[in-house]
Amino acid sequence: PQPVATGIERQDFFRHPGYPDVGGHDIRLIRNPYVGFSFFINKVSLPNLSQKGERFENSGAVACGWGGTGSGKLADWLQCVDVQVISNSECIKTYGSVADSSMCTSPIDGKSVCGGDYGGALVTHDNKIQVGVIAFSAASCQGGPSGYTRVTDHLDWIQEKSGVAYY
Repeated sequence: PQPVATGIERQDFFRHPGYPDVGGHDIRLIRNPYVGFSFFINKVSLPNLSQKGERFENSGAVACGWGGTGSGKLADWLQCVDVQVISNSECIKTYGSVADSSMCTSPIDGKSVCGGDYGGALVTHDNKIQVGVIAFSAASCQGGPSGYTRVTDHLDWIQEKSGVAYY
């Protein structure tokens, strides 16, 4: 049987107050009273508070979402792609400007995130922590950097809204 999200109300959705007026704050939380973990459903860790300000440049990561595929259609199942975190100054070469609380990745093997992936996770290969939330991609979905909301810049807000204490 599939777990069903029940008991989620409008007040259980939290959008960062800086979005959409200020770049780099495209992040939301959903309070879910119950998640049934299984072989297919599990958690990923957040960075700890000592990692606030960490940029994760040159780290290998995996980005996952339900967006467009090579055929131009939306995915029928969760798609993941290996990427490498790059500096914001490198990303600016493509986009002209990037918010400090954003981060970017470069594609590996020409594959990248695409429209429909937005809101998906960017998780480091080392330590398996979520460092980004997919926020934008190159128009072609290939070849250019992809952008994310930087989780480490939002740890205080996440803790305030979730009530979860982590270290």
